[in-house]
Amino acid sequence: MKIVISHPTGNTNLRAAVSAFYKAKFLNRFITTIAVFPNSFFAKLGMLPPFKDILRRSYSMEILPFTNSFMYREIGRLVFSKFLFLNFLFKKGGYFSIDEVYMGLDRKVAGLLSDEVNSHVDAVYCYEDGALETFISAKSKGLKCIYDLPTGYWLALREVLQLENEINPEWVPTLTGFLDSEEKLRRKDSELELADLVLVASDFTKSSLQKYAKFSAEIRVVPYGYPTPFLDRKYKPLLKGQKLKILFVGKLTQQKGLSTLFESVHALKEKVDLTLVGKKPVEDCQVLNSNLSLHTHISSLPNHEILLLMRSVDLLIFPSLFDGFGLVITEAMSQGTPVIASNRSAGPDLIDHGVNGWVFNAGKTNELVGILESIIEEPGLLESAGRNALKSASERPWSKYQDELIHAVTSIA
Repeated sequence: MKIVISHPTGNTNLRAAVSAFYKAKFLNRFITTIAVFPNSFFAKLGMLPPFKDILRRSYSMEILPFTNSFMYREIGRLVFSKFLFLNFLFKKGGYFSIDEVYMGLDRKVAGLLSDEVNSHVDAVYCYEDGALETFISAKSKGLKCIYDLPTGYWLALREVLQLENEINPEWVPTLTGFLDSEEKLRRKDSELELADLVLVASDFTKSSLQKYAKFSAEIRVVPYGYPTPFLDRKYKPLLKGQKLKILFVGKLTQQKGLSTLFESVHALKEKVDLTLVGKKPVEDCQVLNSNLSLHTHISSLPNHEILLLMRSVDLLIFPSLFDGFGLVITEAMSQGTPVIASNRSAGPDLIDHGVNGWVFNAGKTNELVGILESIIEEPGLLESAGRNALKSASERPWSKYQDELIHAVTSIA
């Protein structure tokens, strides 16, 4: 089986997928915007502080011969986004907007599926918002279409956000999920309808599709892997009167369940210490700003520093109202830091409640407070859950995700 895989920006799970296809000898082409390889111009550029984020698009040299890069529009987006007076170019609808980057690469991939290439390709593997033109071209040539959906179905998200709009109106400025155009939503549905196989990373995402979406493809759940476990984690007993150190990592939006987090912390007052790492989606949300002023807030940290911070706290809380996975869950567990996660994420897939972490019903402040109170009353739970979290991380490296991914895609061969 030979696969063409595409993604405009890149992330950890994409790199794992590309590597899996290469190792299985499935990889025909990897098509992206910017790909960074050792000793390349972009690798050297990434050594400069203003451009360090570009190193997140790094790949091993073995992938280079299979890689096609169409970088013009994405370079424009990255460069022009630094200049506020040019924001019309990269905001929604602009020539260098993220939507245009996705659709532009999609058109490029569709164009590459020529008759000459077709004889060496069996399937295309695309991600949400960047698959439609590729799938149309692939279908015309009899190729299989594999769709990777990293988050839940859009209509299920709209239902959640609409409820938040009614019960927590002060948080509405942070709910950017209402901004997708009708055209973009129709594209999402068309992509699903053309897919032969849909891959998701959690049962929550699968359930959102089964409840709302209408399409015929099989859905396979393949959870992502864990980072390399930090096995030298040391645990210090929580002394009487000592605050429980809590961490939140993620975009500071109500979709991430921030009101539940802040209400829970406020209920426990002097018993907890909260640190938040994440960027604000808007600057003028009063309820967000007032809550952040009461706690430690860090706008951004490189990934290795986030992992170090995770080792220094007692707990990570992931209270999301709607999330297809939640990579910070696996990151924290790999550092021996137990997680309290909502049920609207990969939490139920990864966490055995009360064993290697805790799961609560999204939006239920009383449940989250109850879990925190039980930990404060019996702080020994932190070490036992942390060590079990490390065990879970050890049992699911990224190689296991890769094995399951290969098994899933071969089911449609």
